[in-house]
Amino acid sequence: GQCVRNPPEPQSLVEDGRLATRVMRQPRPPVYAASGADAGKDIIARCCDTWFVSVEPGLAAYAHNLRQIAADIEDMRRRAAAHGRTLGFGLSTHVLCAETQEAAEQAAVALDTTPGANVAAKAIGAGLVGTPAVIAERIRRYQDCGIDCLMLQFHPMQDGLEQFAREVMPRLRH
Repeated sequence: GQCVRNPPEPQSLVEDGRLATRVMRQPRPPVYAASGADAGKDIIARCCDTWFVSVEPGLAAYAHNLRQIAADIEDMRRRAAAHGRTLGFGLSTHVLCAETQEAAEQAAVALDTTPGANVAAKAIGAGLVGTPAVIAERIRRYQDCGIDCLMLQFHPMQDGLEQFAREVMPRLRH
């Protein structure tokens, strides 16, 4: 092989090119937001499409979070109605699914000490930790409160997502 010391400058294959994009939702893409401050909640109620609820961290916080989310959603519905609007409601949470409740909870405790997983460990407060049946039932309870958008996290991502699709989602189709 021969070494090329000064390779030629790359030439552009496209000059003055344009990529036509279009918004898939009209009149604009949906806007998702989260805020716990009153001013932020008012802006979301007036201008956004989906408000993401907040949860207290920790495995033991599920019952408290479920009650608080129900109250927070009612508050946001009133705020949006004052502007002649309705909102969607989202929940961002970590999911830990196992064959037994005990195994899932042990995984949650282990996640809390896993380097690089501290964000995930804080996101278990929504309580989607347990058997496929427990997780499906808790998702239904959140749906009954008004949650219509889930942003789910798994650790490790691919394995958790595949297990969720295989074992939890079929229980939600009924």
